[in-house]
Amino acid sequence: HESVATPAEVSGSLAPGVLCDETFIKTFWRDNTDTPEGHHFMLSEPCLGISAQLNCFVSHCWSPPSDWMVGEEEDAYALLPYEEAKSRELAELCIERMISMGSDEDPHQAWKRTTLWIDKASIPQNQGPEIKMKYVLMIEHFITLSDSLLVLLSHTYFTRLWCIYEWACFLISKDPRNIFIGSKYFMTPESQPKYLAAVRGISVAKAECFAESDRPILEAKVGQYYRDAASFERYVKITAVALLAKDMLEFATDEDDEKRWLLPWVDLARELNFHELVAAIEQAKPVQWHLDFGHGSPGFHNMANDWFSEAVVPILAEELQAAVRPEVLGERIASESSGGSELGLNNPSKAPEVQPGCWARLFGKKKDKKGRVAPSASDSENVINVKAKELAAAGSGGHGA
Repeated sequence: HESVATPAEVSGSLAPGVLCDETFIKTFWRDNTDTPEGHHFMLSEPCLGISAQLNCFVSHCWSPPSDWMVGEEEDAYALLPYEEAKSRELAELCIERMISMGSDEDPHQAWKRTTLWIDKASIPQNQGPEIKMKYVLMIEHFITLSDSLLVLLSHTYFTRLWCIYEWACFLISKDPRNIFIGSKYFMTPESQPKYLAAVRGISVAKAECFAESDRPILEAKVGQYYRDAASFERYVKITAVALLAKDMLEFATDEDDEKRWLLPWVDLARELNFHELVAAIEQAKPVQWHLDFGHGSPGFHNMANDWFSEAVVPILAEELQAAVRPEVLGERIASESSGGSELGLNNPSKAPEVQPGCWARLFGKKKDKKGRVAPSASDSENVINVKAKELAAAGSGGHGA
């Protein structure tokens, strides 16, 4: 039942920023319906076996925001047609993921072998509602099989119940450093306030569903894994602010850009009373890192990733402990301690083997991905500053993310 599709198929072998198959991209990403013959589902291949693993779960909104407009009109803020923006983001996220893995291969070529779970290509749309529902009810299993979450982040993403559930479900069993956010072709100065409002307003009760019949299913899933809706909402909010702040570091190339792109997320964290996260974000020095290592360089990304691991990940681990039901968390810790598989959620017998460095090892131990005791805020800042000097002296070298 598990199926995957490759970006070479789904994106028409899309190279970064280049449209290779414009017609196919438009037909695939236009909406969530398949062709009468099921051509899009047939793009996928079976992912078989108890230890089956795929690379990435793709989380996104099918429909563009109602205000998505490309052109010269006064209200237009979108840079590209929606389907083209999604396709480009997907390709670039696959490349970013390859770079973060420290692969020796050329990521601009190797990304095409990435396996993706995309709902339209992995859930049969035309085989009747009963079969489709069987796949929908296995969503946690598909997420658990994936080692990364690729988020195509339109400003409506956090207003959709399916999207916020996929986000939170991934973070029950996976490391937040394995979430890759694609906002480059979505977020603009005009749309940024809408992102902030969407995160501020995350709500199970108010989130939208394409089909209202899905709402009780998702609300039941939230109740199954989280202590209550308020705990779920707080956890989605704090992880969203943290990961979007990390994503904004790349755009904070000078003080003006830092104020424009990063500081609004610091202000939102403060407004939501995430005071530890505020202190952690304020430790980041993106402008200095850009100056020291060059915009978009490996050295810059090493600094951003080290900062996130040292200063932010321990905070998110504590938040997860407070949000998830104790029995769910206990099952996961017990399985890791015994060398077993990760939390299988609805289908524990088919969960993949636990990955080294899984962030659940932080629970109750306050250790980072390298097994070190998580430092205090002042210690983290010292570590980051020392790391910056070391990388600068080495000519922006350093370890992979």
